[in-house]
Formats: sequence, structure tokens, C-alpha cells
Amino acid sequence: MRSSGSIVASTLLAAAGFAACATPALAQTTITLFGQDYSVERLNYSNAIRVPRNNPLQTPVPFNESEGIQWVGDNKVLMSADDIADFATNVADNWVIEVQLTEVDCQITGIAGFRTILAQSPAVVGYDLNPTGITVNTSSTGFASGGGVVVAFGDGRLYGYATQAPGAGTQLDFPIGSGCATSTPATCAIDVSLRNSNLEDVAFAPVGTNGAFFTINQDQPTVERWDALTGEFVSEFFVGGAIPNVIPLSAAKGLAYLPDSPLLPASLRRPEGILMVAFDDNFPGLQAFDLGGNLIGEEALLEGAVITGAPRLDIAGCPGNIQIESLTFDPATGRIFLNNQGSGALCNYLWVLTPTSYSCSTCPVCPADFDQDGGVTGADVEAFFLAFESGDACGDTDLDGGVTGADVEAFFLAFEAGGC
Repeated sequence: MRSSGSIVASTLLAAAGFAACATPALAQTTITLFGQDYSVERLNYSNAIRVPRNNPLQTPVPFNESEGIQWVGDNKVLMSADDIADFATNVADNWVIEVQLTEVDCQITGIAGFRTILAQSPAVVGYDLNPTGITVNTSSTGFASGGGVVVAFGDGRLYGYATQAPGAGTQLDFPIGSGCATSTPATCAIDVSLRNSNLEDVAFAPVGTNGAFFTINQDQPTVERWDALTGEFVSEFFVGGAIPNVIPLSAAKGLAYLPDSPLLPASLRRPEGILMVAFDDNFPGLQAFDLGGNLIGEEALLEGAVITGAPRLDIAGCPGNIQIESLTFDPATGRIFLNNQGSGALCNYLWVLTPTSYSCSTCPVCPADFDQDGGVTGADVEAFFLAFESGDACGDTDLDGGVTGADVEAFFLAFEAGGC
């Protein structure tokens, strides 16, 4: 991130749809993290995404050096960048965009397009402050509730913006209902600077009465918890090299909340969810913590030696090392997205890690509950025979690749046992 003390005004440009662009994924093989196997796809977001210049007749500019990422569902992520004007003239410097991913055969295979959420402009005071991280308040309470985007800026504050039309990009009040977004937008934010002097990322978790924002400070390094309604400091804990014998030498960069999911590694599952922290290129790695700040798992992303070890993720074509700046998680698929910051036009990678156990099939996991209503009843027999007699692939209950009489036997074995 770049530091900036400026509070030059800026605004959001809301596009009606997605810009046309596409790029294929570069296939890797697999990686094992926290005891779970993942298939790996590498996307180059700089090749795929071009943001417009202020003059529409000029060539659009590659979206380089992304800082933040946040899963928002429907194969979409928000991504932020704060240095775009370093690579071209007459273009906004700071961006938050919504990126559409493509999925084929249960794998993320490319980037299909994007929609602008925020872009620097003189219209709204408080935005020219470097969006180092982003999150979304998915709950019905607290700052930016109902799906607003909360952006961590280099001035040590959390600003909120609406993401949906009408009113997309409108700055949100904090304190809520104070009207400060209109009267004093530059200070209309949760101020975390007294506890976090080098704000790198933010994550929302729907926990407690009001929900919580967690912020990460790369200098300490620590994670802080803030009440999402009042903005009050709650607690903090150390991460990374501040823990003896754990991931030394690295700066803490990315932070994500991972809600509990059956597709999380078993060792990481907690009913309230967990936090995952990413570390930069000196010794890139991941750490997982419960919400009380207890370390529950870690993975280095280099083989063996610090700095000089071979990377565990494919960085072919990149002269630098892995530099995970941010990460996010899709609980429905178990996918972990690792966002590499890149350097100029190089190394702008998004690694998509999909559990090898994930299947996008709509067929029932257990044939006994064929209608997938949570119970084993006569309705499941009817549902099975509808699929079987039509030759539907879900009728292949013995998983031999065909729909035959043997599937009837396999179905009734599970049905009469009352489940799988």
C-alpha cells in the first residue's frame, strides 16, 4: 500500500452492467492446506480487467496491484486497488470493482467482466485515501448493514458505501443516522488509528449482538476487534512473527472471516467461524485463528527455507515471490481465493483453491433422501423413480456411470437403512 494523508474528494462511478472482458485460468494441479486437498486455478486479473480513463476515447488501463478482495456470492468478488494512476495518465487511482467469475465443471475458469463500485473523483470528500482492504456487512445491524461495502483506508479509518442501485456508491453515515456523510464526509467513519497505525485489511463477522469488524495491523502485527454498531474497540491479539516460532519475518497483510462450512478443513471448523490471516513475500503463508485469537492452524506457502524456498503456488512468469495481499472464502463451495498484489503489469494473480471433495452436482449426496428435504420418506421413492425412469444422471445411485437396474438396488439399500 502507499501512504497518503490526503482527504481529496472522490466518488463512485456506477456502471449499469459488466464490462466485456474474459481471460482463461492457468491450470495448476493441487495443493494440500490444513490437511485438505484443493485443486488450484490461477487467474491473471490484470490481463482480464481494464478500467476506463476519464476520457472515454483513450485506451482503458489494466487493473494492477489489487489490494483487497471480498466474496459476495453468485461467483462474484469485490476487488480494490489504490495505485492505478501510477501506470497511466488521466485515470482514477483508487478503485473498488465487482468482478464476475466464470465456472465450468465445478472449477472457476476465468474472469468474465466487472462493474465499477467506487472510483476516485472530486465529488465525495474522504475517498482519496487508498483502499487497502474491503469487506461487506451482510447482517441487518451495524455500520453499512444490509450489504454495504466497508473500505479500510490508509488514514486508519473504515468508510462505508452503498453497493446497489439506486444510490450505489453513496457514502454511509457513521455514527449511523448522524448525517455526517453529507456534512463531514472526510471524518464520517470508524476511526481505528489509535489501535492500528498501519491498517491493511478489514473483515466483518456476524457475531455477538451487533456484529464485529476485525482489522489487521501489519506493524505490530495484531488483529483488532471493533463493535460494528458503536465502533468501539473490543479486543486484540497477536499474529505472525509476534507468536514465537511462527511465520517469522513477514508482514501481516490479508484478513478474512470464514464462516463454518462442511467444506472447511476439519481441523479449522468452529461453530462461530474463524479468521484467516495472509502474510507477504518474505515468508508467505496463512494462519487460522478462532475468534478468541487462539492459533488453530498455519501453512507456509514456501517449501523449506524462509525467502529462498520454492513457492507452493504457481508463479511462472513472475520474477518476484508470492505476495498474498488479501483473501476471501465462499462457504457454499469451500473455495479460498488468494489475491496476489503483483508489481506493475506482472504477477497480478488470483489463485482459486477449490476443495477436491466439492461437487457442483445437484444430485443428492445421500440417495435415501432423494428429494433432499432432510427426511427419508415415501416421497424419496417417488423422486428416485422419476429420475430413474427418465434416465436422469441423478438416478445413478451406485455411481458406476450409468443408470441401470443396479441403481434401484443401491437406492433401496440406503432407503431401508434410513440414510447413508
